[in-house]
Amino acid sequence: MPGVQPEISDLFDHASRNIDMISQNSSSTLTDDRLETPSNGCDESLRTSPRGGGRCLTCGQLPERLRTDRLTGLLDRDGWENAVARAHKQVRRRAATMALLIIDLDWFKQINDRFGHPAGDTVLQSVAAVLQRCTRAIDVVGRYGGHGGDEFLILTPDTDLAGALTLARRICVEINTLVTRARNAYGQPVAISKLTASVGVAVQCPQDHLVPAELIRCADAALLRAKHSGRGMVCVSSLPKTSSLES
Repeated sequence: MPGVQPEISDLFDHASRNIDMISQNSSSTLTDDRLETPSNGCDESLRTSPRGGGRCLTCGQLPERLRTDRLTGLLDRDGWENAVARAHKQVRRRAATMALLIIDLDWFKQINDRFGHPAGDTVLQSVAAVLQRCTRAIDVVGRYGGHGGDEFLILTPDTDLAGALTLARRICVEINTLVTRARNAYGQPVAISKLTASVGVAVQCPQDHLVPAELIRCADAALLRAKHSGRGMVCVSSLPKTSSLES
């Protein structure tokens, strides 16, 4: 069964060896006791046209569908941010803990370059299905970075550091064992496998007075550290205890 081409597979195999992930500031024992919609960049107030039937000029969707990413069925960036704003307030009101994960597919551009963008789209759909399987109904899952993005966000309420790392580990393992059957740019069947993902995690405790934008920034910083450390791993962010964005 064909996988990724050798030159790409070598990179994936290198990252796969890091699948026993690292994290910072954590000595928690992981227990699998865990086991609604992020943005395509569209602004429906500015990017719709009556001549286009009221559809978005960027993606062609009707305004009522602009909150869902058409390819993956997950929330788009706008929809995710709206849902997270509500969920974040609810968790803060209950003085509970929450976690935010940013998942980035490693070497995804090389999949598009080798097999074509339709095959890459099929991979994104497969990964989105993994995220839906791994999360709960109360988790807020979305696609990050617009129509071409290979990053995903998850806000998971009532989740501490151990639970967040358990979720991140499960997602990485399922992505790594995923086999996506697609057709390349020439219409030939291919099986794309041995994918890896880098994950940045930020956990907000009741005493951490942060707004969602800062939680995203912290998780993104952890994601960058994971990618710079070899990819195929999880890193955890250290949070500031007070917000620089709240008045």
